[in-house]
Amino acid sequence: MSNELNFELSGGTDVAKWFLFHPEDLAHRWHAPPSWWIEDFAVSKEFAAGSLVAVSTGKDGGFKIRFTNRGLTEREQTYVRKTAAFRLRVLHGRLYLDGGWAVPEVNQINPEECYSSDDAWITLPNGDYRATVYAIAWFEEPGAMDENGYSTPQALTTYVVELQSVASLEEIVPPTSIPDLDPILYTFEDSDLPEAAWLTNEEYTEPLAPVYPLLYWHEVIFPGIEQEFSLEPDAPFEVVDGQMVISYSIDEQAIGTLFSVSQMPSRNMCYLIYSYHMERLQRYDYDYLQGVGTRLVRLNRVFEKEEDLWVEVEPYEPPPVSVDLCAIARLKQLFADYADKNATYQERIQFHHFYAERVASLTNPRELGWFIANAIDFNGDQQQALLTLSDADLIEALTQALERRLSE
Repeated sequence: MSNELNFELSGGTDVAKWFLFHPEDLAHRWHAPPSWWIEDFAVSKEFAAGSLVAVSTGKDGGFKIRFTNRGLTEREQTYVRKTAAFRLRVLHGRLYLDGGWAVPEVNQINPEECYSSDDAWITLPNGDYRATVYAIAWFEEPGAMDENGYSTPQALTTYVVELQSVASLEEIVPPTSIPDLDPILYTFEDSDLPEAAWLTNEEYTEPLAPVYPLLYWHEVIFPGIEQEFSLEPDAPFEVVDGQMVISYSIDEQAIGTLFSVSQMPSRNMCYLIYSYHMERLQRYDYDYLQGVGTRLVRLNRVFEKEEDLWVEVEPYEPPPVSVDLCAIARLKQLFADYADKNATYQERIQFHHFYAERVASLTNPRELGWFIANAIDFNGDQQQALLTLSDADLIEALTQALERRLSE
């Protein structure tokens, strides 16, 4: 880029992120689910292709961005707190700056209207670029804020995007998830997680409660998969701190799933709050449940309390047996063929293309197995039998099931 680039754009967000893209480069996402970009397997593809720049701001609200091809000023260098480099391929001579309202997805309304504002577009020559985003702690500079806490006219922008032409996008290692570019620096003291988990970036698993409400269900809920399902009319149930156990079998020693409830749209918004074992207990009358299974548990004792089922549980892990990589590759290919051809799968699974894209990205054998098992039209007994299999046996069982279905 030979001409000097130096201008500012203002924006706002209510998803604590901003995005830079051209809608035509993300046209394949018009049928993707809302907020598809929170999924690393999906957004990393766009980062690799150079079709999207996206950063997490850490908070909602307004922001300013300076675009340049001449590097940072001395003032900006003083207050840089974080940075991330992106691949960027410009094919249409301009890009759109968005706060999360206009990224192509299935629920986008009036896309033409979304992109009608000239104030949100930047003009750039076609070509490949390194887009380096700098988070600036502008509020730390003396005189940057007035007595009411608002930025003064001379304040720096919250972000600077430096654009430099490159011979090949392969020169740039793209992010694999949306980077955190909140200019405020945090430490483990700001987190609710234990220090060790925060420092090592390990997933933190809370200890099991002594007992949970139990929902006796007509199919298995496999862990790790967002689920939404309707409930029977007038069938109240209970959750403890947003959790319950859902199980196809209520026999003692059966395997069920600890389920974390994220949403429960209600027929009757009234609910009662009780106290039980120092945990918050809520009794609901709801149309459907939405949430995710977090782990498998063994049912030790099932009992009734005020006409509801409750259960004492202990952790359960299937036998760990290593899986051959060729077996995993074979299963992935079979599922891709199944997802492409099977009408029942396409009817059962919402956003079935996106689901298949996720499955193709999985590397953990157990996680891969659960996602595929969830997508195949097994009955409840067949699903339940899968829960106790080792990783190797699970992969083999699913391979055989798909081979049979593809041969029919």
